[in-house]
Amino acid sequence: MTAPSPSADLESPTHEHAPLPPYRWRGLGVLQRRATLIGWCLLGALETARVISNPARMGVAEIPWAYALLANFPWWFAWAILTPAVFALADRMRVDGPRWWLRLGGVAAGGVAIIAIHIPLALTLWYFTNPLPQVRLQGYVVTMRNNASAALLLEILTFSATVGLFYAFDTHRRLHWRELAAVRLAARVAQSEAAASAARLDALRLQVSPHFLFNALNTISALVRGQQLQPAVVALARLGDLLRVSLTSAAAPEVPLATELAHLALYLDIERERFGDRLSVDYEIAEEARSCLVPILCLQPLAENALRHGLAARPGPASLRVRAAARDDRAELRIAVEDDGPGFPVGGTVGVGIGLSNTQARLTQLYGAQGRVEIHSTPGRGATVTLVLPIRR
Repeated sequence: MTAPSPSADLESPTHEHAPLPPYRWRGLGVLQRRATLIGWCLLGALETARVISNPARMGVAEIPWAYALLANFPWWFAWAILTPAVFALADRMRVDGPRWWLRLGGVAAGGVAIIAIHIPLALTLWYFTNPLPQVRLQGYVVTMRNNASAALLLEILTFSATVGLFYAFDTHRRLHWRELAAVRLAARVAQSEAAASAARLDALRLQVSPHFLFNALNTISALVRGQQLQPAVVALARLGDLLRVSLTSAAAPEVPLATELAHLALYLDIERERFGDRLSVDYEIAEEARSCLVPILCLQPLAENALRHGLAARPGPASLRVRAAARDDRAELRIAVEDDGPGFPVGGTVGVGIGLSNTQARLTQLYGAQGRVEIHSTPGRGATVTLVLPIRR
């Protein structure tokens, strides 16, 4: 049975973790096999040219090209026939690994056997196909004996060169295998990193969801305790819409800013039932910013933070402003959520809470150093939290 070619093994996904397949002559590339055959032909041509240049060696005045070709090509043609056997021997008795000296004797013994096959094969072909009558003057046995001893050194050199040719081809095969294995490994690492990144994003999103749900349920619970049933029903409906958005957001980690503003409006509708006429919300959104992609549900934690820790901490009217502008000159989108509450306390731990720290972690996961949270606060005059993102449309 003929083994599949190494190139087929390398490209098959079932061989992704398989070791290097064993050597097979048919597994060599077509170019390599053709190069081997052409190499033997060139050696035959060189030997032919050498014979033609010295006809006196054969006792004639001139040797025609056709005669010289017929006289010399059988010798090298026999080596071409035996090359697969030499390659198989070199692969079986490898001398490029540990304990190579133990296999060196096997290579030598195999070389003796191959030379013992080649010499009679080549000389027989040469004897019966050579057109020069001088070749057969001494008879078959004497001619074989004389030429065999004279060609022994050439046989050893030719066998050694053929073994070296195998190692050259095999080194190329192994390098090709390792390159493809490295490509497969890099692809698996990239897939693993992408999966890990998605998992971290999901974990961050799920960390916010219970926190938001707890606060929203507290708002609805306060409305129910205060017998404000209609506002509680409206808040429950808006909460259902937000939960549906949160549960389906895994398939779309980013949405256009216009969609994110619609999600924010659902949350603010819930809070407006609690704050009533005290809360006013203003939007200053540049038209070119509406199509920019932002992390889904990234504004809700900022608005929640402003309402819970800013506006709810003071009596009277409260305002929330959402601003967004795309700065093409700096290739960044800036989204700011401002409140007019008491601001962060002097020396307080700004950004340690779940909302802000989780938002920063999500931006870092999605955008690296290009995504960040900027916090500006003036005690008694409110706070501004700004998301800085790369522009993606």
